[in-house]
Amino acid sequence: MRLQKSEIKVLGLSSLGGMLEFYDFIIFVFLQRLSLVYFFLAHLIHFGRI
Repeated sequence: MRLQKSEIKVLGLSSLGGMLEFYDFIIFVFLQRLSLVYFFLAHLIHFGRI
């Protein structure tokens, strides 16, 4: 079975979207504590602890 050009394009773009979503999640996990300190009140830091 051979894929058509449009199917390869859809497959590539959906793969790229999945990678970007995973990257966004990883950035959120690692920068959550910094965002709590700099954008919210310091006494709310205990809400970020897991």
